[in-house]
Amino acid sequence: MDFLPDVRGLIATIKDNLSILIILGAAFFAALIFIWQAVATRTYVSPAEQSVILNMLFLCDAIFLAISVSIAFLILYLSSLSGGDLRGTQYDTYAIFVIFMIAPLAFIGCMMAYKPPGLYNYCISISALLSGLSLLTSIAMVLYTIRSVQPQTRVRGLIAGISREFHHSGTDGSAGSIVLQQPLVSSTTIALISLLKKLSAAGDTSVVKAAVDSMMVTALSVTSTAGIKEMALARSMVCDIVETGAIGAETRNPGVVCHAIDRLKDITVQSRRLEISSMAFRGIGYVSSACAKFGGECPGICAGPVACPGLRGYL
Repeated sequence: MDFLPDVRGLIATIKDNLSILIILGAAFFAALIFIWQAVATRTYVSPAEQSVILNMLFLCDAIFLAISVSIAFLILYLSSLSGGDLRGTQYDTYAIFVIFMIAPLAFIGCMMAYKPPGLYNYCISISALLSGLSLLTSIAMVLYTIRSVQPQTRVRGLIAGISREFHHSGTDGSAGSIVLQQPLVSSTTIALISLLKKLSAAGDTSVVKAAVDSMMVTALSVTSTAGIKEMALARSMVCDIVETGAIGAETRNPGVVCHAIDRLKDITVQSRRLEISSMAFRGIGYVSSACAKFGGECPGICAGPVACPGLRGYL
């Protein structure tokens, strides 16, 4: 099941209605300031009044916590590329958000349960301050979640993840490592190719082109003294560019096809390693074969050197 259209619709809806959440937050924040000032100008607040205020703050904090966490989880779930698999999510950042939002609930709950004499007189002011921070944190978490599932952010994260896999593959980078010998079986690489295919089919050519450019930079970064890991990573990036070009042909996106071929041509000319240049040159032939395979169904895709200038001199 393709979750990409669903998450885009959800994000668009949240963006359109985010002003409502911000207005509600601003109103709640203004109420906190009003309560703070009203309490600060009085020399005595009865226990009943304190209890009502604390209960109101606790309820509002709980509501904003539930709303923001639900929105964030729903966005992450729908944006997952494998039916709700959230293994690639950076949970440490979300844990910090949740801790900030739980802090006022824990403090207010302790105040209502134990009523410590030395702190209870200031509990409303402290609770209002913590509630304000919790409110700002809830809005920030929703904005962070929306940003984290943007296609360009996900693509950059997956490419960085592939680089980390190669650099951390084994203690000595032995040639027997699976990630070095068969990079396309990596789960991160599969996720990247799957995402690029969805984006190419959806017409997000600019994001795919930026991914190809990033992979080309990594492929060209190897030097004449590069080790096994660096060479394997460069080969993997060339393979991914070739696969992206083939995906462009399959999804009838000539912009992706021609950009991939242009970048393979750049690698062929500019790479300082013969192995990488040769691999990129052979990749051009693979992409052109994909163009021929899907050309009958999509006449606009690389019907020949004229249709795709990057193929001139290679066909």
